[in-house]
Amino acid sequence: MFHNSILQMAFLGDSIYETLIRKKLCQTTKYPVKKLNKMKLNYVTASAQAIALDKIMDILSEEEKDIVIKGRNAKTTNVPKTATHSEYHSATALETLFGYLYLKENYNRLNELIDIIFNEEKGNEI
Repeated sequence: MFHNSILQMAFLGDSIYETLIRKKLCQTTKYPVKKLNKMKLNYVTASAQAIALDKIMDILSEEEKDIVIKGRNAKTTNVPKTATHSEYHSATALETLFGYLYLKENYNRLNELIDIIFNEEKGNEI
């Protein structure tokens, strides 16, 4: 279907996920950019992405779960100091899912997942 590796989908998905979070923050708040940058950290760190993945797992299709498993099992080497190996693998899995859905041009599903993640996380604003 695609000629992209799992880690390439995660690479793309990282950008898509952060862009959609930034868009959502801009749509729902009137804060200055400095505050928006702090707020986005509630969503885009490896630990936050691991929590986000847990929140959406129950509503994923079998196809989406398969992509998540492949992303989680991808061989990664540079785990940041701010995350555990488990959190980093979960974050990679979430990013892989977002990259996959973007490549499939399933923008409605991307927005649906962001809405769920954002609404569930909204109480954690700085």
